[in-house]
Amino acid sequence: KTRALAAEALKASLAVANTFTQPQTLPVIDKGGQVFNAKAYGVVADGTTNDAAGWLATIAALPARGGIIEHPGGISICNSQLVLDSLVDVNVRGSSTKHGTGAQIRFGVTGSGSCISAKNIQGLRFDGVSVYYTSGSFTGDMIDVSGTVGNNTNFVTLSHGRFGGLGSGTGARNVLLAVDALVTVLDEAWLSGAQY
Repeated sequence: KTRALAAEALKASLAVANTFTQPQTLPVIDKGGQVFNAKAYGVVADGTTNDAAGWLATIAALPARGGIIEHPGGISICNSQLVLDSLVDVNVRGSSTKHGTGAQIRFGVTGSGSCISAKNIQGLRFDGVSVYYTSGSFTGDMIDVSGTVGNNTNFVTLSHGRFGGLGSGTGARNVLLAVDALVTVLDEAWLSGAQY
């Protein structure tokens, strides 16, 4: 009975101590996983508009801890390289399938660079987003997740989408350049004719 009374007294004192009479401002600690809807940053995904500025703005909004980039659906044209180098835990997600329907990013880049540079990234996932290059003069690597000695890329996942050339785009060296990448997972992903 004494323990029960002591517990009730403690409970009552805690209730009084935690009663607020004014609004409280408390810090919010972001542990990553925020969702960044690319449409809010200017991605139209109508199949004709160059959405490069919208994608670049979305990536610029990401904290170093990364987050989820939500593809708005449809076909997004991007005529610029997207750089995700050295970020942590970036998930680009959409509604595509391994058959390539749904959310797509079509790169019109040329030359020998990469469509997406994600060097030394620590966690990259494309889930439900198909990624294509469309230029016959593109001879680079679609997604470059290469690491450097002592700073490896970790945990790259391509899932539920297609990755490769489309139309005249057949010249890429690699769909996924994964030098010094520790873990690469392909889950219901279709990679066209290039090496990975």
